[in-house]
Amino acid sequence: MRQGSLATPEIVHAPDRILNPKKRVGASWKDITWDEALNAISQKLSALKKDPGPESLVVHYGVSQVRTPFYRYFLRRFSNVYETPNFTGCGSQCAIASAMARAYSTGALADMEMNKHQPFKAKGITTDVYPLLWQKSSMITANKVPEAILTGRPYPVKALMVVGGNPVITGPNASHMKEAYRRLELPIVMDLFMTGTAKMADIVLPAATSLECDNFKATDRMIYMTPKVIAEQGNAWPVWKFWFELAKKMGYTAEFPWKTLDDAIDEHLSPVGITASELRRNFNGVDYHSEVSYKKFEKDGFHTPSGKIEFSSKTLAEAGYDPLPAFVEPNQGANDNLSSKQYPFLMSSGARIPVYYHSQFHNIPSLRAKAPQPILEVNASDASNLGITEGEAVNVTSSRGSTKVKTTIVPLLSAGTVAMSHGWNETNVNELTDDAVLDPISGFPAYRGFLCRVEKA
Repeated sequence: MRQGSLATPEIVHAPDRILNPKKRVGASWKDITWDEALNAISQKLSALKKDPGPESLVVHYGVSQVRTPFYRYFLRRFSNVYETPNFTGCGSQCAIASAMARAYSTGALADMEMNKHQPFKAKGITTDVYPLLWQKSSMITANKVPEAILTGRPYPVKALMVVGGNPVITGPNASHMKEAYRRLELPIVMDLFMTGTAKMADIVLPAATSLECDNFKATDRMIYMTPKVIAEQGNAWPVWKFWFELAKKMGYTAEFPWKTLDDAIDEHLSPVGITASELRRNFNGVDYHSEVSYKKFEKDGFHTPSGKIEFSSKTLAEAGYDPLPAFVEPNQGANDNLSSKQYPFLMSSGARIPVYYHSQFHNIPSLRAKAPQPILEVNASDASNLGITEGEAVNVTSSRGSTKVKTTIVPLLSAGTVAMSHGWNETNVNELTDDAVLDPISGFPAYRGFLCRVEKA
């Protein structure tokens, strides 16, 4: 292409890009039509809603397709209409714990979702266990879904719909999660690629990329339309289209009345008098004339019970938790002599690699060349004591499992500590993490502080 040309560049597909709906047939996959996929999903969901009940469905969102709140709104809305309280997502395994901490100290992020849940016939599987998580996000924690599937408590969980997420790789105790997913009657994944989670599904749906989707976003004063720049590839659909069509198949036309995304945007923005067509005409955004004020806390205070920043949280105290931040030794911590002898190293997992985002982008050759493989970081003195050299393979074992990985020696790393990034299919550090002992308030796992041992492979 000539420099400065406006011609559409040639589109190069990643080798594992999903371009057609797929159905599992034994150990292989069969391409099916969208009608076939929607019929199969709607029929099974309708049957499960009758017996054992709508709460038998879990809807899980990730970030690759539904990071934008407006797309997540449709997943939430469908869950509400179907009457399942079991809505969850990657936030319960990642960011919500820190958001809750900010909310209970400064009142920030008092409302994390665009729309709240309706009263359900059944409670979410972790509503009573983590009531403040439910209060702040109307969400259950994804970390307890495997246990519910395997035990049938507090009730049977039979179906899982994952959109843009890869919990088998990014969630704690991967082996436990895989075991649970194999028990499901209806595991469905919608994504761009055949992720580790997608490979465990019965039906896989092709999602359109962000370049193939229209959307809108809002700041404090401006609302923007972000139009797609290329057509959908193959038979990939935007997330919104799938939920619109599934709702139509299941008879939820009153709750999903829109034929296009623009129709939904028009209804959503009707209180501020802005339309999708107006946004399309104004690429730089439309000012919706919201009032901007500074130092509002001086007049209105903070969104906390006292109206002040709370170092001692009244909300936590009233819920029966310690109102003050305090260090709590992790399960199997350093003060547990038996554990510390069996697992002498403290593992910090989840460290970020700049070229990747969780489990995303590992299949892009140019990025893979910059970070080609998972690595265990080891202190120089620990490596010497273990007889480990740079690049040597080791086995890393926790009370949950074991994985094999190559090492790199990092002199500045604290002695007794090892570190490993997550998101790798071939060496998943979440084979080592725990989903049994979770933070009592948020249900968050200990990614950054659990015990392990390191041995030469």
